[in-house]
Formats: sequence, structure tokens, C-alpha cells
Amino acid sequence: DKLLQVLDAGRLTDGRGQDANFGESILIFTSNIGSDQLYGRIHGVNDLPEFEEVEALYQRSVKAHFLALGRPELLGRLGKGIIPFDVLRESSMDDISRKELDLSLAALRRERPVEVDWPPVLSAIRSAMSEPDNLALGGRAIVSLIRQQIEGGLADWWLEHEPPAGVGLTISATAGG
Repeated sequence: DKLLQVLDAGRLTDGRGQDANFGESILIFTSNIGSDQLYGRIHGVNDLPEFEEVEALYQRSVKAHFLALGRPELLGRLGKGIIPFDVLRESSMDDISRKELDLSLAALRRERPVEVDWPPVLSAIRSAMSEPDNLALGGRAIVSLIRQQIEGGLADWWLEHEPPAGVGLTISATAGG
């Protein structure tokens, strides 16, 4: 009911009668509706559904959800404004990996030079992401892999070797990880 008030009148009245104006606002609703069905269809990077199939699945799932709630009028207000997130495709993995790893290393780089041997690191991440469970989790799985494998490995190495201040580091990957 509150969403209908915002979508219809462009304002929201709280319990004390105060109005919040949404007239010049963009509202973005996010949801995982349909994701469970999509995850069941992901078997590997070479077996991903086309974007059109992903889009149709989400459209059907959202429609079914609002109809099951008995709120087709809310679905009507959303209209064609349902925009699905695509599955994580290999073409985006490297960009996400570079960004997340650079963010992860930012604090360390303030103290010492840190280089990344990108080709083997990106290859290792792509390899780990080929697992259906990782692939289904999308970009979050890349962040998790960086935290567990790279940050965790770096922390272990750091404690074992205790490098002196100013010594530079190069992060790479070996076969299998």
C-alpha cells in the first residue's frame, strides 16, 4: 500500500501525517525473485542461458510473485520497468577481478609497492569461477575468492616471512590456485 502511494501520488505520508515528496526521485527496487530458478540452470561458463532467456525467466517470476500476493496493481505500476541482472559472463570476470583486487590491495599499497602478475591471477580466478556454485553467485564469488585465496594467502605469507618495510611484493598464481 505504501509503494502504491509513492508510485501513484509521488509522495508518502507517515503515521504522523507528514509527507515525503518523491516527485523528483528515482526509485530502484531490487529483488532475488527468480534467482533460485536461474541458479538451477547454471552448469558452467560454457552452458549459460542467453540474456533473453534470463530476462524472460525474471519477468515470469516477478509477475507470478505479484499475482500470488494478490497485488497485480503493483505489477501494473512497474510495467516494463523490470530490468534483470544478467548472469556473470566470462567477459566481465576480468574487469570485476581487477577492480576488486585493486580495492583489496589499496591499503597495502600505501605502505609498499605491490604488483600483480595479472595473467596468472586472472586465469586462476576464471578457473575457480567455472565451478557452477561460484558462477551462480556472480561477482560476490569473485570478492570471496579474492578474500580467501589472495588476502588469506598473503596474510599467511606475511606472517611466515615478516618482510621488512619498503620491500615490494608481487602477487601471482600457481597451477591449481
